[in-house]
Amino acid sequence: MSLAVINLFAIQSLPAVEGAGRWLKKVLSGLSQPGIAAHAQNLSAINQALTGSICGPNLPVRVSSLLKIDIFSRLQETAGALDQLNNEDKQVGECQMRTERKVVFSMFFLRITVLLVMLIWTIDKFVNPGHAARIFEKFYAIAGVGNTVVYILALIELIILVLFFFGIKKKYTYGLVFVFHGASTLASFPQYLSPFEGTNLLFFAAWPMLAACSMLFFCREDDTLLQVDTKFS
Repeated sequence: MSLAVINLFAIQSLPAVEGAGRWLKKVLSGLSQPGIAAHAQNLSAINQALTGSICGPNLPVRVSSLLKIDIFSRLQETAGALDQLNNEDKQVGECQMRTERKVVFSMFFLRITVLLVMLIWTIDKFVNPGHAARIFEKFYAIAGVGNTVVYILALIELIILVLFFFGIKKKYTYGLVFVFHGASTLASFPQYLSPFEGTNLLFFAAWPMLAACSMLFFCREDDTLLQVDTKFS
């Protein structure tokens, strides 16, 4: 790109430089034409001054050359600055791409682990519906939940988890997973008040997972690996 800028700038600048040289040459030659006796003495003085100067008698050509050299030197400086900016932009772009890849894989890992935990609890409802009924009674104060209701709830959860894994309707599926786990985390509040009794310490593991669910929901646009929904993929 820098070479293209140099070529374009040089092409646009050379006519002006050459025009200035032709104008200066025309002025000098015009002063030496016959019929302009009034300027003869001045012409002689000018020629003597030019002859003794560093430019010499070929002032128009040398001025044109000096202008070209100055223009190209400035173009080279500009090209160097542009190259430096391009290199910096490239480095920033590569760093951003690496960061995006890290975020994508981290979000995917969060989704897989949250799915694993939720899926095990869903399978438990199919395998041991009585256990799920006791949980409803102890933590949610809902007694008398039959096996049929547990199976229906498990089927609904399974469908939501499948949609959650493939990123379908993220706003709703990620949100429902967040709400489900948030409800179960808050329902265990009495266990947090006596952490050293029985197996109550295990309930604290629900909080990091709740944080993972919240991150998946609020940053769902960045979770794009193995997604079916094309809105964010």
